[in-house]
Amino acid sequence: MKKLILLIVLTVVTLPQLCYAEDEVIWETEKISYFHGVLVAPQGDILYNLRGKDLQIRRVDDGVVIDSIIMENIPNYLYQMSITDDGRYMAFSGDNPYVIIYDLQERKELKRITTIAYERDEYGKNVVYDAENWVSSSISPDGTKITGIVNARIGEMTNFVVIDIATEKVVFEQRRITYDHFNPDEPFYKWHSAEFSPDGKYIVSQLEFRSGSDSVYIYDANTFEVYDVVLNSYDNEYNSFSFSYFKPLFTARMGKRLIIYDLVMKEQKIFDLDGNSRNIVFSRNDDKIALQIGTTAPVIMDYKKGTVLDTLSYIGLPHISTKDNNLVYFGIGFKIALIKPNWNKITSVSDNNNGDYISPNPTTGDLSINFSNKRASFFHYDIISNSGLVVLSDDMGFLGKDNNNLKINISPISNGQYLLRIFSDQEEFVFNIIKEN
Repeated sequence: MKKLILLIVLTVVTLPQLCYAEDEVIWETEKISYFHGVLVAPQGDILYNLRGKDLQIRRVDDGVVIDSIIMENIPNYLYQMSITDDGRYMAFSGDNPYVIIYDLQERKELKRITTIAYERDEYGKNVVYDAENWVSSSISPDGTKITGIVNARIGEMTNFVVIDIATEKVVFEQRRITYDHFNPDEPFYKWHSAEFSPDGKYIVSQLEFRSGSDSVYIYDANTFEVYDVVLNSYDNEYNSFSFSYFKPLFTARMGKRLIIYDLVMKEQKIFDLDGNSRNIVFSRNDDKIALQIGTTAPVIMDYKKGTVLDTLSYIGLPHISTKDNNLVYFGIGFKIALIKPNWNKITSVSDNNNGDYISPNPTTGDLSINFSNKRASFFHYDIISNSGLVVLSDDMGFLGKDNNNLKINISPISNGQYLLRIFSDQEEFVFNIIKEN
């Protein structure tokens, strides 16, 4: 199994307030009691937030509540929600003995999945028992299955299950006994979370070992075979994964190490941080993440280069990015806010670490990309708008001496801010550029 582990020592400095990025607060809500989660609809115009047993529906543009759904006849709060690709169906779970499947279009509850049936020799055939509570759940992007972690049999078992929603049958399961009658001093040994990847091809789940070293098991979502295993660490504060919509990546953690795993390449980058990481949010259109490290203010980090770019000034924690790459925050005073972060500080020198830089920036048309080392002789570039559209692209070779200078003319595109992605058969570069008159 192919592994590429890259260790990068990352030093985080708490910057003084005057050095913070000028984050633009687009809107901020009133105080929200019993806030338990937030989710952006796939279409990008709607924002959902859980409030105890209620689902509030807000416009992304201004944060105004346009609807509210009250979940009837549930004993405890809801803590987790997931949504299908078409934005129609949602799954809810929490300290309740079922997963609720809800039709957002028809505004009605479809079903509650409560019982789990197994056919295993050690427990007899057709054993049926009720779930005590669902620690984690995730609906597949196509809406046909749910995956989750279920506590059952009076706390003796924790079960990782995949259930067909239409038939409510268990199509895959892995169980762990949480209490050993013969060795009662042994620590717990259980599943903690299980989620579908955004493309629905993988299921990523987390298992706590007796030795205290956890593993993330990655399954093929069609065959349920183990695709790969990643060692990480679990803490009770945060037990879900962060997935990227820009590349097939997700994050895990191992103490003060941040792990970014590539699902296609089966490779992981490991970053040594100054503290434990939390609230990791991927940028939607480049190689950046927002996260909190230790007790410092959240930062913007370039995970490809392993550098911290900026510190976020808004007090609170990032939760999710919108389609236009703004950050939904849970801030001071129990409020939700939408901020426009500076994902890329734009200067004439883009990368002090590698000595690679682009100038002039801003530009009226001509760009010169200077590399510190000699590069490949053939390159392709794409210029991408904030909405994700490729507005200009071309294939070209280096024009400068010693193959370390590339010149591009972007006069045909409109004024504005763009991403410039440069590819070769060896490497890739991403720059943030501004076109102006």
